[in-house]
Amino acid sequence: MNSKKYGKYRFKKFLSAFSTYFFSFLLVLFCAFPFYWMISSSLKNSIEFFAVPPTFFPKSITIEQYIKLFKETFFTTWFRNTVLVTIISTILSVFVATLGAYALTRGRFRARETIANTVLLTYMFPPILMALPLYLLLARTRLINSLTGLMITYLTISLPYSLWMLRAFFQTIPYELEESGMIDGATRMQVIWKIVLPIALPGILATSLFTLITSWNEYLYSLLFISSEELKTLSVGLTGFLTKHGIRWDYIMPGSVLSLIPIFIFFLYIQRYLIEGWGGGAIKG
Repeated sequence: MNSKKYGKYRFKKFLSAFSTYFFSFLLVLFCAFPFYWMISSSLKNSIEFFAVPPTFFPKSITIEQYIKLFKETFFTTWFRNTVLVTIISTILSVFVATLGAYALTRGRFRARETIANTVLLTYMFPPILMALPLYLLLARTRLINSLTGLMITYLTISLPYSLWMLRAFFQTIPYELEESGMIDGATRMQVIWKIVLPIALPGILATSLFTLITSWNEYLYSLLFISSEELKTLSVGLTGFLTKHGIRWDYIMPGSVLSLIPIFIFFLYIQRYLIEGWGGGAIKG
């Protein structure tokens, strides 16, 4: 009798584990298939690319679509603009957010919580609400249709969240560590540079990844504030292949693959910090 109960228990345990792994596999397959299709399609020749029915595996791997993309479009220019705007806006956002978050964590002034809550409130506004005020501001400062103006608008999206997340992370760092450093003769800047920032590095990198992805994928402001072809970013440039005359999948597929590479490389580089960084930002000390 005991052996029968044990056998049923083992079977239920096996069935539960099998179901979990099976549905997890289906979920991963469902999420990964679009990426596989994008990559495989970009490696097909022109005839196979538009074949009906489509082939799931390239019969002959070629970079023909990539060569066409570079020769016949402004992809190189769009890619350069996106890299430039993303890197500079990310550095500025994280730098300002780090200083602001530390001030809102360690500063002793009445409006500290009010400022922090206001910053979070601004992040809740959809970007479209800021479009008209930003357009008027850029027009008056003659920054419309410029990469500099685009960088400024990106800060309005990424800075509030970055500041709030880093503030939550700084709150997990015991103030006693800073007091010990100052007792040993270190200045406030030395304490920040040698004690606080090394501990906060996982949170800073996790915030940097969020800012980087947000800036890299930003579409609305790039569409509204940039009109010149040579100043467009990847998100706007690639959607330009969706026209009333048809969809240029032979441009979109290789362009999408190339646009994912920088984010993927950066993610691989800092992935070991992400769980620690996001976890630290979610728990307030």
